[in-house]
Amino acid sequence: MKYSGAKDYPEWAARSLAEMYRQCPESVFSEDGLMKWGIIVRNLLLPGHVRNSKKVVEYVWTNYGDSVWLSLMNQYTPFDRIRDRYPEISRKVTRREYDALIDYALELGVENAFIQEGGTAEESFIPSFDGEGV
Repeated sequence: MKYSGAKDYPEWAARSLAEMYRQCPESVFSEDGLMKWGIIVRNLLLPGHVRNSKKVVEYVWTNYGDSVWLSLMNQYTPFDRIRDRYPEISRKVTRREYDALIDYALELGVENAFIQEGGTAEESFIPSFDGEGV
């Protein structure tokens, strides 16, 4: 609620996921490994919010098992203007935080997940938005 401004986000996300699963209960991949159809829940870990991301992983795993893929992302990169409004998330995710999320997913038994390797948390995924090329 604090960051999205939508207090009913979890409820609507769960309902939306249930409907997606009803329509597409299994994933299908092409011969070259690309998903042709299926569901991937993207979970962006926020700094200091490992517990929240664990709840997402647990919810998806408990309700859908490996039928729904997880994408556990560590690339959160805060904008400078975040520092004043939300100082608690004005930093990047640490390796320790991300490892705790991955370890939790593996302990639950999650096998179908995309996990970022390397220094992704240290790279900015935010374009410059300088209007170049427009």
